Amino acid sequence: QVWARRARADNCDVLIKAVLMRAFLLSVCVATFAPQVSQALPQGHETLTYTVDGVTTGAFARFPDIAGVPKGVLLLWHGTILPPTLGTVESEYSRHGAFSEASFDDLIVVMPHQLGLGTTWGSQRQKWQQPRAIESDGNAVLAHVYDKAKTKYNFADGTVLRLFQWGHSQGGTSCFAYHYYYQAAPNMMALYDMKVSVASAGHYSADVWESSVFLPYASYATDASMLASYSADLLPISKKMQNVLLCHLLHTYKGSQGPSYQNIEYEAGFANDVSIAGDDWTQMNDVIGLVMPDQPAVTSDPVAPISGYDSKPPFLTDATWAKLTDAGSGLRQGLRSYLVEHSLAQAFASLFESNARDISIFYACNDLNVPCQHGKVLPTGHRHTHHDVTPSGNAISSLFERHTVSQERSWEHLVTKVGEAKSQAASAPSATGACGTTDADLARICDVPNGVCHSFCVSEDASSSSCDYRGTWIKNLATMHDAASAAAAAGGDVSAAAKRFFLWVWVSRITK
Repeated sequence: QVWARRARADNCDVLIKAVLMRAFLLSVCVATFAPQVSQALPQGHETLTYTVDGVTTGAFARFPDIAGVPKGVLLLWHGTILPPTLGTVESEYSRHGAFSEASFDDLIVVMPHQLGLGTTWGSQRQKWQQPRAIESDGNAVLAHVYDKAKTKYNFADGTVLRLFQWGHSQGGTSCFAYHYYYQAAPNMMALYDMKVSVASAGHYSADVWESSVFLPYASYATDASMLASYSADLLPISKKMQNVLLCHLLHTYKGSQGPSYQNIEYEAGFANDVSIAGDDWTQMNDVIGLVMPDQPAVTSDPVAPISGYDSKPPFLTDATWAKLTDAGSGLRQGLRSYLVEHSLAQAFASLFESNARDISIFYACNDLNVPCQHGKVLPTGHRHTHHDVTPSGNAISSLFERHTVSQERSWEHLVTKVGEAKSQAASAPSATGACGTTDADLARICDVPNGVCHSFCVSEDASSSSCDYRGTWIKNLATMHDAASAAAAAGGDVSAAAKRFFLWVWVSRITK
């Protein structure tokens, strides 16, 4: 998304802007960073302030001026923003398509700034592609929105609002992450009924990450994930574009002080100061500037040759690139662990079978920003619906065409799905847990709102939190009840099953 802002002029303008932008950025004094939040929001919109993990942050929101209760809340997750020159969260919000969509006029619309942007730009570092930050921010902003809406619209206690969410690029990752975090937050499920989740062109897989950014070109060009993402003629430019993603990944990793982060060294002219409180995006802008001049070549028919794709990334030293391409180095192993921790295909793998809400996953191949294999590797089924919106043919009209295709098609889908959800009469959420039908009375033992008890299916060795323990207790009770019922139906002796049940209850009471 950020790069696309630099491709809206003709090719000559792109080159001129790249040169001028680099000159300007080099003149910016990092010490003078100031929060990039203007008060000039569109009429009827406002800035919310709330706390996330002890840090005061905010969101932009519109509460519709309507009688009665709004038809729901639309949660927007923004894409990558690199202030001050390549976007601000305010500009991203103000021009959003949600406000030109008349069918959304009866929805509350909210976009969290997220740490490192908006009210915290210059004082906090962005937690780019770190999903735990999404959990904290999502829960905090939705709790704040609900309280404010209850005061404004005076709806009854216990009212459950519909929740719709959408995100593209970085926002696609955020949307997918919060889809699962919501289901693990009983307090959020008591306030909201998630009806629609649409995630577009997100990063999801540690394995795809490694293929796209750590391989020398000879290996990259034969890697299965990259061949599943790009046509052969676009592999060279895709590698240069993925170097930009590598730069962003290393910026965040180094700022987070991941294992062996001190071994990340940059060439002269690409320095990156991670000692400051906020983010300095000068380096990122310079790296983006290296790839923009290739746009005329790769959008010609046939694709013209380019250079610089089969050597080390120009911003890294030889020693650092050698460590990154060596799977056994301390730096590479540290990055692998970091990616597994923060990549949803790995971190959420155990949760997919218990997914109880529909989510739509969009991607387009030959997306030079995000390899489509990130979306492809997510499992089908489990209420995941894949939408491969790759146009016919390999030709592209800009470096960002396919990324934009996924964005536009996913937004159209969101509008349709929200309309369908709003047309349905509001109903109480189902008492069916993620693992199948559960008895509502038993589920309520776990104190989970609306009779949903996800811990009903936990294994015997699951962590023994109060709800997990009681969920296991219910499962064992149901198993023994079924065994006794089967014995009775067969005319057999049920006393053995009864004895096992009472012994288990007695032991569980004295050991818990």
